[in-house]
Amino acid sequence: MSRKKQKRTAERRESHPSEAVAAHVRARHPGCPEEIVEAIVQRASARRWNPPVTLASAVGKIMSAYVRHQLTDYDQLLHMRIGLSQEEARLIVGDQVNDIIKGWGHPAAGGDDPRETDPEPEGAAAIPAAKEDDLS
Repeated sequence: MSRKKQKRTAERRESHPSEAVAAHVRARHPGCPEEIVEAIVQRASARRWNPPVTLASAVGKIMSAYVRHQLTDYDQLLHMRIGLSQEEARLIVGDQVNDIIKGWGHPAAGGDDPRETDPEPEGAAAIPAAKEDDLS
C-alpha cells in the first residue's frame, strides 16, 4: 500500500472527537454562527460512521444536512400537498445550501442570520419555516 493511500486510510475514522470537529468547522467556516457550529459539532461527533470517513467528509455531510433542513424550505417541499421527492426537493434548495455554506467561508460580518442574507426563493413566503428537530 502506498504512503498516500495509507495516510488517507488513517484519516478515516468511525467517530471524530468534538474538539477536532469544532476546530475544523471554525477554521474552514469562520463565518458560521456559533450556535450552528455547536449543533454541527454535536451531531458529527456523536455519529458512528460506517464505513469510516474523513473529518472533512463527516463535517461536510452534517453541515449540508443541517443547512438543508434548518435553513431552507426543503422539509416543506417534501410535505406539500403535491409532495416532491427527496431528489426534486434537493435540486430546488441545492444552490441555497451551497451559497450559505460558501458564505460561512468568510469571517462573519455581524452575525447575520443566513436566512436573512440570502434572497427568498420565489413563492417561499407561502411555505412555513423548517422544523428544528428533523435532520434526516
